[in-house]
Amino acid sequence: MPLRLRFRALVLAMVCLCPAAMIPAVAAQGPSGERRESPLRGIGNDWCTLDRVLLVSTNIVRARLTLDDLGALERAASRNGGYVRIELVVLETLRAPGPGQAPDALTFFATPEGHPHGFHPTAPELRLHLGQERLLLLQRVGDRYFLADRFDGMSLVTPRDQAIVRERLERHERYAGTPLPDELPHASTVAGLVERVGGSDAASAEEAWLAILALGPDAVPALAAHLDDERQFVPGTIVLRAAPGAPAHALRVLRPELVCDALSIALGELCGDALGPQRADGVRPQARDSTRRWWLIRAHFALEALRESERRANQTRR
Repeated sequence: MPLRLRFRALVLAMVCLCPAAMIPAVAAQGPSGERRESPLRGIGNDWCTLDRVLLVSTNIVRARLTLDDLGALERAASRNGGYVRIELVVLETLRAPGPGQAPDALTFFATPEGHPHGFHPTAPELRLHLGQERLLLLQRVGDRYFLADRFDGMSLVTPRDQAIVRERLERHERYAGTPLPDELPHASTVAGLVERVGGSDAASAEEAWLAILALGPDAVPALAAHLDDERQFVPGTIVLRAAPGAPAHALRVLRPELVCDALSIALGELCGDALGPQRADGVRPQARDSTRRWWLIRAHFALEALRESERRANQTRR
């Protein structure tokens, strides 16, 4: 995997604990003057970048962006990147951690066009949003708010694209409130393996863990159904290959405490989505609750994709 993509994946994983993710909307101009179309156009029903961004967005608001000192953006960009405080006039709150937790400002990392990490929106692109009403997907870190996505430009949504985000957000809420069905692909196989991973036989637990890692993406919903398993993870230590593009000898060594922590890591390996803590040792209960919710939503998307694949296969056979 190219270095830029590895950097991008690392930031998105960190965002599951801190910031991350996707969306501006005016067709901004790139360095050569070409128009950048909204990254939300053409989004279908399948799981996509927008869904990852929505998961990690702690606050979603409709607001007007204001900045008195327009030169602050240029000065930050001239240093190849710097933080600028953008005032927000919140008009509507779609998501907030609790009452009275609406953001009053955005901490924006202003970069020039052509920045080596490919950040979007850039400082020139953000200028097009100033004074305008936008839907903002934000990640709260400490007492500051950042754009949840800094690579695809999906964290600033113009009015013409807001319906797309609202529909997706409603779908997430519906999935989060809907338990997975009892009948799932590979349900019995997964149930047996999970039982052994938390059992008293260390050798059997290790064997079961390796079998879980060998399952395919079709097993994601069945694995997600066991994220309430808080027994001790008997194998103790997990050794995984590092991200694609890393040196062949690079390894990740993790020590999940509970079965649910290990299953979250396994789910990430099976479908390529790092949702929730990846360090796995010393995970707080609140983080586990968020991880369960995220994977429940992700599992419903996977289940819908499986059902659609089956429908298409049946139509082909007819």
